[in-house]
Amino acid sequence: MFKKIAVPAILVACAYSAQADLIVNGSFENTPALSNGSWGTFDSIQGWTAESTGTEYNPIEVGQGGVYGVTGFDGNNIAELNSYGRSRISQTISGLSAGEELNMSFLAGYRQDPNTSLHTNSIEVLWNGNAVQTFNPTSSVMSLESLHLTAVAGDNKLSFQSVGDESSYGGIIDNVKMQAVPEPAPFAALGLGFGFLGLARRRRA
Repeated sequence: MFKKIAVPAILVACAYSAQADLIVNGSFENTPALSNGSWGTFDSIQGWTAESTGTEYNPIEVGQGGVYGVTGFDGNNIAELNSYGRSRISQTISGLSAGEELNMSFLAGYRQDPNTSLHTNSIEVLWNGNAVQTFNPTSSVMSLESLHLTAVAGDNKLSFQSVGDESSYGGIIDNVKMQAVPEPAPFAALGLGFGFLGLARRRRA
């Protein structure tokens, strides 16, 4: 007669190590008090810095999501990428290894306003100063977008910028996240699991 022994769930969990979010303040909730109670502009906030797009400089605009006519955002605040004109916001991620594989995701939305159009809502993602992909949100319901990135050794910079018309009404981003791609499970952990399975085949005394 054989006794069934369940394999502990922790052995399954060992298959992948937990991956921490590398982005600081990805939902823009840690922002100074908004100047007029609903939105404000800043040269920097926790984790993020405003930078020149190469042709102009404009500050980071953060506001309450409902002010911009979007839904599906995380928490209360969002960032708009055309504060007083085309703007770029950046965050540096330190301590990465050369060739490290990363998954980056964010929510993107189309600002509902008579002054916006597809041409004002374009969002470009840059990685270490190089344009990676342009997103063109078409809905005020924010949607999840994702990219696969490869790190260089040390500091790496993630940037979002407006590449649409200069109208001060731009694309919306929120809930920026980045995780290292998990490594495969160590064979040792899997071997331990097989050991537990073997116990199930022992005959009762």
